Amino acid sequence: MSARQRSLDDNLVRRLASDPGAWLSCDDCFRLLDVYVDAAVADETDGDFAAMTNHLKTCPACREEAQTLVQLAAADSDVDEREVFARLRIPSI
Repeated sequence: MSARQRSLDDNLVRRLASDPGAWLSCDDCFRLLDVYVDAAVADETDGDFAAMTNHLKTCPACREEAQTLVQLAAADSDVDEREVFARLRIPSI
């Protein structure tokens, strides 16, 4: 009997190739997301956000939550959300 071959989709390849050194769980991501987005809206992203950035690049659910929070926070602060997305290095919706 031959083994079934399963192709790797782009998301899985991206997750497997991401930097494991800066790791964050979804629970931690959701807990810290408000602070992360607020810092980006205020253009204060000088801190160490490598783990958050890596997590958002590989986790569609957390990235969607971040995108929604960016839209709300940018509108409340009268900041262009495209600038905030660029600071966070995540794609906009």
